[in-house]
Amino acid sequence: MSQLALATVHRCDCRDLAAEMVAAGILVDSIITSPPYPQGKKNPEDMGRYRRTGTAEEQRGHIHGHPNAKGETGLEVRIHAPDWLPWFLDIAAALKPCLKPNGNFVVNVDSCCYPTRHRHWGVYSLPERMEAQGWCFVEEIVWTKPNGPPVSASTRFHHSHEKVYWFANGDRWAADIDAVRTEHAEGSLPQFARGLPPPRDLSLRPWANSGSQWAERGGGYPQAAPNEKGARPKDVFSCPVGGTRWDPVGGAHFAAMPLGLAEWIVKWATKEGEIVFDPFGGAGTTPVACIRLGRRWVMAEVTEAAAVIAERRIQLATQGFMDEEIQPEMPQQMLPLAGRE
Repeated sequence: MSQLALATVHRCDCRDLAAEMVAAGILVDSIITSPPYPQGKKNPEDMGRYRRTGTAEEQRGHIHGHPNAKGETGLEVRIHAPDWLPWFLDIAAALKPCLKPNGNFVVNVDSCCYPTRHRHWGVYSLPERMEAQGWCFVEEIVWTKPNGPPVSASTRFHHSHEKVYWFANGDRWAADIDAVRTEHAEGSLPQFARGLPPPRDLSLRPWANSGSQWAERGGGYPQAAPNEKGARPKDVFSCPVGGTRWDPVGGAHFAAMPLGLAEWIVKWATKEGEIVFDPFGGAGTTPVACIRLGRRWVMAEVTEAAAVIAERRIQLATQGFMDEEIQPEMPQQMLPLAGRE
């Protein structure tokens, strides 16, 4: 990597890119990523192990650089489940200096069944271990997948959710909750907000954290005036797994983060014009979300096949195309971008 630049897919180890950014005096506002998930195989030698160094020939037995039978890539970096937690913590420590104080670090990750079909604990220990490393564990968000893949084990529930862990590089953090508010559910509004007569002895006073007005009745439960911007979002977010895999744009990625999930995170975790770093860029979903929402971005990806897909998708997003609907024989659909007139 001869020159450090933003709005670029850097084909390198994210730790090396983070060190270069620190040396260049570049600090990012947020890190948003979906790293390789832990993989459960009985024999680690059948699994593949992440390696920072070595030539392509030396890594051939560990990093699988060829697409599978379906033409999908993204299988190159696979972490044996018992190794996943120390591997990720090492990377988190290397990324910490390039994140601004109190900046957000949002990680989408899922566990695996290993090796006797019990669910491996590594992912669930991440908040505790990150706190020990100096991060602030802000929130656990559940991403539910209405179209999650089937489960082969007949004695298991259908696994239809993943974790979204939200950390901060300090004891404070910022989030634009207003950007992802939803419509008020009619039954959840106080009676005076639904047009019903107010209770007796109604007295309004400001509530410190919400910015809305609250009404109390005789020391009982507070009655909240509805926020005009919508209801506070819940810590459960539903988004389907992506359907198309960008075959018409030069490749496919077998486990890309859904664009809907990436956009939802970018909306509340960042502000327009801020710099977002994705250390495991994969197919470039986070950069595409940043382009669509008017954020600056930088991305690292160690596998060439995935980086090629990302570069093509980012090029299309920059030109204003909606990549999910691209077909060679069909007219391209333009996408309204932030700042587009």
